[in-house]
Amino acid sequence: MDIGVAIVLALLLGGCALVGWGAWRISGRAEALGRTLLERALDDQITRVMTLLNSFEQSIEGEMVYLQTDRSISDRELIRRWAPVLRSRPAIRTIGVADEPGNERSLNLGPRNWTFTVTRLASEVLPPQVSQWPVTTPGDTTHRIGDRSNNPRESVWFSQALEERHGDPVWSVDKDPATGAESMNVSVLIRSDRDEEPYRILRFSLDPAVLMRTVRQETQGTSTLQLSTTGQPYEPFPDTPMGTLWRTVLERWDRGRHSSAFPVSVNGNSYLAQIIPRTMKGTEVLAAGVVDLGPIERSLRVDRITVWSAGLILVLLVAILTRMYLRSLRTHEEVRKQERRSRNRDRQLAKALGERDILDREVHHRVKNNLQVLSSLLNLQLQRMEEGRPREEFIRGKNRIDAMALVHHKLYALSDLRSIALGPFLDELTKGMATMFDPRSRNVSHAVQTGGLRCDTDTAILLGMILFELVANCYQHAFPYSTGGHIDITVRYEGPKHFRLSVRDNGTGIQADGSRRSTMLGMEIVEALADQLDGTVEVSGNGGTLVEVTFKPNEVNNARG
Repeated sequence: MDIGVAIVLALLLGGCALVGWGAWRISGRAEALGRTLLERALDDQITRVMTLLNSFEQSIEGEMVYLQTDRSISDRELIRRWAPVLRSRPAIRTIGVADEPGNERSLNLGPRNWTFTVTRLASEVLPPQVSQWPVTTPGDTTHRIGDRSNNPRESVWFSQALEERHGDPVWSVDKDPATGAESMNVSVLIRSDRDEEPYRILRFSLDPAVLMRTVRQETQGTSTLQLSTTGQPYEPFPDTPMGTLWRTVLERWDRGRHSSAFPVSVNGNSYLAQIIPRTMKGTEVLAAGVVDLGPIERSLRVDRITVWSAGLILVLLVAILTRMYLRSLRTHEEVRKQERRSRNRDRQLAKALGERDILDREVHHRVKNNLQVLSSLLNLQLQRMEEGRPREEFIRGKNRIDAMALVHHKLYALSDLRSIALGPFLDELTKGMATMFDPRSRNVSHAVQTGGLRCDTDTAILLGMILFELVANCYQHAFPYSTGGHIDITVRYEGPKHFRLSVRDNGTGIQADGSRRSTMLGMEIVEALADQLDGTVEVSGNGGTLVEVTFKPNEVNNARG
């Protein structure tokens, strides 16, 4: 696998994983936000309850200061004092004060009327004597007098007020044995400055239903309320969607009575509810709250759509990249197959070229052998000829056959017959001709410069024959004296498809009128060979002889190395 493709694929897969993780976080984010809103709502409810209870403590402390200043306050003065308090604080049902022996005076707000009750402890054996009379209020004014079997000293609020060492208000919960209804009491101990006077206990008895109704709160998506210590509502739920929701919540909670948040579904709507116990003023209460998850889910819908859209795009990218990668694998496999076929063809071609090379070498070898046989026959014929011009011309013809054999011999020795390096080939050919014209060539040196040019076999054969004629002329005519000389052989690139072969000697040079050129067979042969290469021949004499052959090789692409 390509490293770049692997990295991109890994990044895309990592992006898909991040998108999945984000979608999972968003799915749990609604519940997390619901828990946060629920905790805030419950904390806010507890704060409001505490604030309300503190206000009752402040009220009872004010009444405590009033009673401390005057112990001889009359019943009617207490009624005038406490009646406004009952009117302004609907949750208070009873305000009473009891002394150390157990005597008590209280103002009570009943279902239909107000009554002022006086309880006097006759003896420790006889029950307390209770006197009641109605207070002037709208409603029933029936006079009630009867016996009260409860002794204030046996009440929870009385004992807890005595146990409070600092004299602060204390809270307690009473339950009516007959009805089972709960009532909340806040009481405070009133001590006298004189030791001989008994202490007194001042109490407020509150209706929990009225009290908790004031702290119940319903906002958009959130609802909270207080429950009794047994987990029951202080008043029945109405036949409304919210009432149905609260009944479902209490039924679900009553199965395990755990304090953690739990989901609730009503009429296809999702909610998160929680009921937790809290200790307030030394009394354990139950705070309940419900959060509607619908608005939260709707607010997160845009984020969820965005995340899933990004995930879909990444999945499409992964699919496209995977398809491209698989297609690249198939392409790569096809390329590999094509490469194998190409290698097979190359091997076959190399084999064919090798066989052709062998055949070419064999051809050159056979041509060289045949020419050598012909040269031997001519040598036998030469021995029968008398001295004279015919014998010299016969020798020149035999030399040309030897030159052709030499060219094929040098070609046979080369390693590459398809692209022949002219420098080594012409140099070896010139050395062979120097041996052929010995002893005339002993004092003649030569230099070959080709600039790394290369050519095909046919061009090399024609250039070799041209070079033989030109060098042979140098050996035969340019150096008549024993002082020797030098021959420069160059091949250079002249331009597109044009090359120039130059053979320069520092010998006697040709005649100024150039009349011998037309009668020299060697030059005619050079012109005929140059014509086969689409070339021209130029001869000049200036301090020697310079012959230049401009030609076009048969295979231009192989003409330069």
